[in-house]
Amino acid sequence: PSGLSQELYDLIVADFESFESFETEFKSRAKKHFGSGWVWFVIDSRNPRLRITEGHDADCPISYGDTPLLTIDIWEHAY
Repeated sequence: PSGLSQELYDLIVADFESFESFETEFKSRAKKHFGSGWVWFVIDSRNPRLRITEGHDADCPISYGDTPLLTIDIWEHAY
């Protein structure tokens, strides 16, 4: 995809099998998220790999040592 480094693309493919699978899962998690909060694409600090996670209220993956790469704001004021 345009604007995505080859290194990040390769890591996404390694952890999600394809960019399309990552994109589908990320969107799906956002659509299914209950209540206000966030869906995050992060580098997992405990198991160095890419993963998708969710949080509520002011929960942030940085507080768990993860590195956020992308987020979707699911809060009611965001849409």
